[in-house]
Amino acid sequence: HAEGRAVDHHPQGKRGSGLVFEGRLPLRWHVVDAAPDWLALHAANIEVLRVVTAMEDQGASQHHGEDSERHPEISRLEAKMDILLDLVCQFLRRQDALPAPVPVRMSATSIEWIAAEPPPADAQLLLDLYLHDSYPRPIRLPGEVRDVATVPGGFRVLAAFGAMDEAVKDWLERLIFRYHRRSIASHRRS
Repeated sequence: HAEGRAVDHHPQGKRGSGLVFEGRLPLRWHVVDAAPDWLALHAANIEVLRVVTAMEDQGASQHHGEDSERHPEISRLEAKMDILLDLVCQFLRRQDALPAPVPVRMSATSIEWIAAEPPPADAQLLLDLYLHDSYPRPIRLPGEVRDVATVPGGFRVLAAFGAMDEAVKDWLERLIFRYHRRSIASHRRS
């Protein structure tokens, strides 16, 4: 799962409003001159977000031991699927090394991260975000650099998401909300 937490964020200038994920995620950016094939990009993003959401659901149910007590055959099947998923993920990681996780602050409309090298001001980007450590396939989101500031250890970059499909935005909001619920539950337990 993603390392971090979601916080309730109220309007503050450029950052927007709503729930915001704060944590560390592997992130890679590319400057783009031409728009990619949005239809294919959105379909791939929905597929990734569905898988990550399912993995988050499975992790939550395993954490609470819900299915293992009531449905041992489902638990055995899930264990086999976990082994298969782990093997496939190991293969994918060897094919394409994940970027190092960086501090991020992300809503459904924008993202802020710390970069060693910043993109050019006002650049159009394609951002690859890896949302789950066990699933090395990114969501790919268009963004426009809105601000770059020097900070200790690098540069803080703020990018607004561009032409995002409403279904992708909805899935992203749901995932951030799940992280928010998990952080509240974790806080209550401690």
